[in-house]
Amino acid sequence: MYPRFFLTVLPVLLSVVVPSLSLPVQSSDLVSVEARSFDLSSDSQAVFARDVADDSSLFERDDVEFEIVARADDEDIFRRATPRPKVSKAAQTARKDAVRAKVTHNQGANASKKAALIAANHPPQGKPARKKYKKDANGHITSGWRADARAKGFRPPKQPKTPKPNMAKGEHKTNAKAVASQAAANARRQAKKAAGRAHHAPINAIHEHTRTHGNMPARDAKYHVPGHGTLKGKAVRTGAYNLAKQEVYGHKKDKYPVAFKNMEQGPPGGRHVPIPTMAGHGHEYPINNQRHGFHATSTENPGPVRGIYQKNAAGGYNIQGVVAHDTTKKEGDAGYNDHHLITPTHGP
Repeated sequence: MYPRFFLTVLPVLLSVVVPSLSLPVQSSDLVSVEARSFDLSSDSQAVFARDVADDSSLFERDDVEFEIVARADDEDIFRRATPRPKVSKAAQTARKDAVRAKVTHNQGANASKKAALIAANHPPQGKPARKKYKKDANGHITSGWRADARAKGFRPPKQPKTPKPNMAKGEHKTNAKAVASQAAANARRQAKKAAGRAHHAPINAIHEHTRTHGNMPARDAKYHVPGHGTLKGKAVRTGAYNLAKQEVYGHKKDKYPVAFKNMEQGPPGGRHVPIPTMAGHGHEYPINNQRHGFHATSTENPGPVRGIYQKNAAGGYNIQGVVAHDTTKKEGDAGYNDHHLITPTHGP
């Protein structure tokens, strides 16, 4: 027990005594001490001694002195990193304002210098001819001072980016150019709306008399046309509006409206007028279920259904009836152009 204790304590004693004596240590002595300190067998000691002795960088010279140097504390070796000082909001704002002021000053100074140089070296002599630059197969300019500078490896310095303006949370960016552009767009939109209102004002005045003094059917009224489908009362009211539009802005070359004379029709012995309750002539205009109805300048097929309108005393239009052609007959058949009165119904 005691010999093993001394072998364990021996390296510690050497660490204290050897630095004071500065005695040379042989490789064989160090190997034997290390081997005994680890309590190795005889075979293991031989292998350990051979491996350590092969390290010529440590034990090839007899004059090498070994010293055990005491390490310093961890806090002396690894210094604790000091955090960067936090820049306050006021300091950031001041720095940005300084950059903005510098950029504004430089822009004004450069503009004035450029104007002075141009005025001194290039007096105005009329508009110069546009210079034609040479380009390669890829479309890149190969002549001029920019191309020459690029060929020499010159790159112009990058201009500093102007900081964004200081804005409170929720505040929108105010750009003078953008504000002016948006104001101009708003003015154009308002002018376009005003022109549209002025354009439709006389049409709306006529249609207002049609709505208040006319006998327009209800919007949910239904006109069942055999072989064609069902039209709503709204289509009749839209036809009256389009007729007012033709009255104001119509052209004599437009195909509709046409005069409806309510003439007798049918075979001999059974002739009758299409609308018995109508007196005088009226206006015939195509109607359909489309949102804006039938346009008089359209080249599409107007369909077989017509609305028959007459002017009322107030200046609007009254509906005298809805008539339709017989869709089962072909052109040239007897009664092909006859008009058949369609009676409106309410409900499905």
